[in-house]
Amino acid sequence: MRKFIGKLILYACLTMAGLYGIIAVIQKIPPQFTDTYDAAAIDKYHLLMNTDSPKIILIAGSNFAFGLDSEKISQEFGMPVVNLGLHAGIKPHFNFEMAKKNIQAGDVIVIGLEYGEYYSREIDIPTVLTTVENYKQLWEFVSFADYPRIFQGYISNYGITKIDRYLHGAEPSQGVYSRAAFNEYGDIEYDRPENQRKESEIRPEVELNADEISEGVIREMNQFHEYARRQGAQVYLTYPSLDRLAVLSDEEERFEFDAALKEQIEFPVISNMDTYIMDTQYFYNSDYHLNDKGREIRTENLIKDLQKVMKQTKNS
Repeated sequence: MRKFIGKLILYACLTMAGLYGIIAVIQKIPPQFTDTYDAAAIDKYHLLMNTDSPKIILIAGSNFAFGLDSEKISQEFGMPVVNLGLHAGIKPHFNFEMAKKNIQAGDVIVIGLEYGEYYSREIDIPTVLTTVENYKQLWEFVSFADYPRIFQGYISNYGITKIDRYLHGAEPSQGVYSRAAFNEYGDIEYDRPENQRKESEIRPEVELNADEISEGVIREMNQFHEYARRQGAQVYLTYPSLDRLAVLSDEEERFEFDAALKEQIEFPVISNMDTYIMDTQYFYNSDYHLNDKGREIRTENLIKDLQKVMKQTKNS
């Protein structure tokens, strides 16, 4: 029995060593997703690090990337804006850790997570891997708690595709889901005049359930707020833009969700949830992605929310 256990341990160690060796070799291959949507993370990082304070930092998934005109926000408040919004699949931890690299006194930070991000901290492994690639500075923002799952899924979720791209090439990323679609503020700057989806294709699948809000997510948000507060920055929470037809929850459930968030987080909620639940005509290609007109309306609403709370802060 002792010999069997010893052989089993040896086999496990050799397997892990072999996997680690394969991963090390794949990591030596140059980045292969440099023109993709996810690769915009490296540009957002450089934008953050090269933007002077006081500044406005926007933290969310793709609802911020598609849904805000940062230039207009910058002009309104006379402050540079850094839009870190990219993808809900990388989860808030990634953006929180990135933002910490350059939070200074006087900064204003607006968080606007997609609703699913409140329920789980579980990352989307392929998205994270195509985002961080070989960039050491981006790997720093990945939680160590996620490394085991990343290690297990590295080859199947990322490595094989990377090798194939390296050996055979790939079609250049174009259109709205490309690195080139982002402007100098970190916004998607791509013409999207109308909704690409028919109303019949939209399903009411977004549930707002106060009981499902993750304690871990709330704890991470409050820890980030405490860090920012110590640096002299203000943190506020807004709500994501969401297609009205995609909402599964009724008015009472939405009220309970809003109340639960306000009770649990330690910084102000500055927006009315229903203001950002918008008609289908203002969306582009998903429940959270706004078209040009929707982006304009949502930006104006956020400006009003920020004006109100910043005036209150100034007078207090």
